Amino acid sequence: MNGFKVKKIQSLTLGEKMRRARAEKRIGLPEIAKNTKIQLEYLEFLENGDYNKLPANVYVKGFLKSFADYLGINEEYLIKSFNKEKSIQQNIAGNNAEKHSPNKINLYKFSITPKIISIFFVSLFFVVLSVYLFKNLNNFVSNPELLIINPATDSVINDTKVLVKGKTDAGNELFINNQLVLVDDEGVFSENIILREGKNVIIVRSVNQFNKEVVESISVEAHYSAEEIKPPENPIPQEETKPAENNSTMETPAITAEGEVVTDETVLGVNDSALAKPVEEDKKKKKKD
Repeated sequence: MNGFKVKKIQSLTLGEKMRRARAEKRIGLPEIAKNTKIQLEYLEFLENGDYNKLPANVYVKGFLKSFADYLGINEEYLIKSFNKEKSIQQNIAGNNAEKHSPNKINLYKFSITPKIISIFFVSLFFVVLSVYLFKNLNNFVSNPELLIINPATDSVINDTKVLVKGKTDAGNELFINNQLVLVDDEGVFSENIILREGKNVIIVRSVNQFNKEVVESISVEAHYSAEEIKPPENPIPQEETKPAENNSTMETPAITAEGEVVTDETVLGVNDSALAKPVEEDKKKKKKD
């Protein structure tokens, strides 16, 4: 046998180093906590190795510095032990977590690239398109809905007009006798239609956005009652108009010129100059005589 002896070198933990330093100074934890302003429970966590219950590392290093200064020992001696032991605890905790959740996905391995963005938007487009086609599949393969509520076909109307009312698919264009009619958001429409005396045919047509249409024909018989065409109760009397007299025929009074009378019962287009001319001629004849 060789003469060498094997010695076991044991490494002290941070807690053991702190307890040994206190024992050499014969100082208890409450006294250290009071003089260093460190909470007693934090000192107990450090000595017991409960590092997960401590605040952030920067604060813990401050606690160890204050502890070392108060006991007169090297602070780096304690801080290195703390860093080493906490790192070991974190590695052990990480390995245990991986064992309990082996299928956990590490999100840090994924990164967003232009290719992933393109795939996302293309997929989103096809999803939206599929939803749109699914909602409008009925409009692609079938005719639009058209329901006539009023009037009933072959009905008799005692009026000059009738209210055509019904329902179709919202968003459709609706025509009554080729005239466009307004349709509300729920597909309801109503319109007054003028009727002729006798039989009337009303044609209602609904067209959807894919140009599919449905047509309904309604026959109604219109009879106007006497009350609707009777004259007013108090008619206004009209004055009788006499035929106008012929203005071309005028009665003219007798004209007297120096004791002689010139008369003409009917004179057409008489004026003052025409009447004065024969009077002047008579005066000239008398002077000559």
